[in-house]
Amino acid sequence: MSSRTVRAKIAAGAVLVAALGFVAYARFGVDYAALVTAHDEQLLEKLLSHSVNVELVSSRVSRFHKGTPPCEFAPMQEVPQEEVDVIERELRGAKLLGRARELSALFYKWGKDDEARRHGPRSDEEVLMAWSATGSLHDRAVASVAGHGVADAVRTSSEKPQARMLAKADEIQKSLSEHEMESVYGIWMRHPVALSPPAFVQTLTRLPKE
Repeated sequence: MSSRTVRAKIAAGAVLVAALGFVAYARFGVDYAALVTAHDEQLLEKLLSHSVNVELVSSRVSRFHKGTPPCEFAPMQEVPQEEVDVIERELRGAKLLGRARELSALFYKWGKDDEARRHGPRSDEEVLMAWSATGSLHDRAVASVAGHGVADAVRTSSEKPQARMLAKADEIQKSLSEHEMESVYGIWMRHPVALSPPAFVQTLTRLPKE
């Protein structure tokens, strides 16, 4: 056996050992909850700074989308500034511009309820495709090996903030008059994509503060 063949076999063996080692690490050595938390914190910062390529993310998950937008993982584009300006004028006309960020809980609730009616349950594949689209190389590698574990962690991670937002929505609804509720709901109905997850994050951060 030539020295070249020996070296090739040694290299192949080393690659195999490394691969098996990573599989073991991904399945038994990773805290999936911590992995998801770190990823989601970084993603929120990117969304707030508008540094996420939402069109690229959407193109990767669009095959799972059912029905017309809004949808949390529907094909989406950057919200046009012209629409943000219209939303500003409508909120200002309803004397609610100063509460826009507070009202986001209602926009979130209406968007999630609408999506749940049309989209239905999300599979592990869809959860991981959406999550991995904004993950690091390490995130994607772990998810490719330990898919179900990571998908469950993603679902669990979203449960508490979702519950907080829905509770907040109930509080906000109680604080608004019937006329104010009609106005806010009408604004959401006219701009459901721009004011529903996840686009409402970029929309609300571009509205002026009062």
